[in-house]
Amino acid sequence: AHVTAPPRQVRAACAQYPAELPFVSVAPLTPTVHSHDARTPAPRNYAFYISYTLFLARSPDHRHELLADPGLIPGAVEELIRRFPVVSLAREVRHDMEYDGVQLKKGDMVAVPTPLAGTDARLNPQPLKVDFHRPSADHVTFGNGPHLCPGAHLARTEVRITIEEWLARIPEFEVAPNAEIHFRGGLVGVVDALPLVWDVATTRWRATA
Repeated sequence: AHVTAPPRQVRAACAQYPAELPFVSVAPLTPTVHSHDARTPAPRNYAFYISYTLFLARSPDHRHELLADPGLIPGAVEELIRRFPVVSLAREVRHDMEYDGVQLKKGDMVAVPTPLAGTDARLNPQPLKVDFHRPSADHVTFGNGPHLCPGAHLARTEVRITIEEWLARIPEFEVAPNAEIHFRGGLVGVVDALPLVWDVATTRWRATA
């Protein structure tokens, strides 16, 4: 689990910067290109934010759902975590054994892709569809049982606050035209870069008390 700032500090840190200052490495639709500011908070659950921001940038219908009804955001976070997990689990075999007809030797490494559970149609009808009204989103993105990530609640909270604050300031955005999005696999899925663009005229600045 990656532990960063408590939720109140995350929200306060977000509030310090206007929409013209990008929260990630992005470029607004103005002649001036702004890059990532070193003062801007960079949470360590970065892979989560990037993958979910990419989906919302490419799916304005889903984004507009959340803008019309922010009360959907907590459920949307769970659905995005189910559909786009970025971390797989790995375990080392402790002794020679056979599992389901497969011979495993002591020291072997076994990788368990977490997307397989969330996209199992026996658990989630139409599993490849992102549905913010899904009654329940069954997944093992944060592990399960005694191996449940102790930072799961914090990660959910960070993602929820990030979506709330981003949409409150930058409701309309998209992937930069002709941008090539590159993905890398592994125990943690990675989006190498996510260039976003938006019209500054559509942004909203909320001053803090």
